[in-house]
Amino acid sequence: MNYVAELTGTSIAFVRSVYGEVGTVGWVTSVDTMEELDVADAALAADPGYLERLGQTGEFFIAGSSHRILSRRLDG
Repeated sequence: MNYVAELTGTSIAFVRSVYGEVGTVGWVTSVDTMEELDVADAALAADPGYLERLGQTGEFFIAGSSHRILSRRLDG
């Protein structure tokens, strides 16, 4: 998480689910614009250190089990 935050310049929180599937965890990345998210994704895809770390996860991640959620904070 720290590696990704430094590489992308984004704020990241490691979270766990309180409801739903037991043991679900995730990373929440905060950005102000979709363009920032696109730049961060491109940086991750091109970074050999990130790709190497993904390769070292062993059985921690199950192929095809991840999903992305786009959320928006409502102020007011």
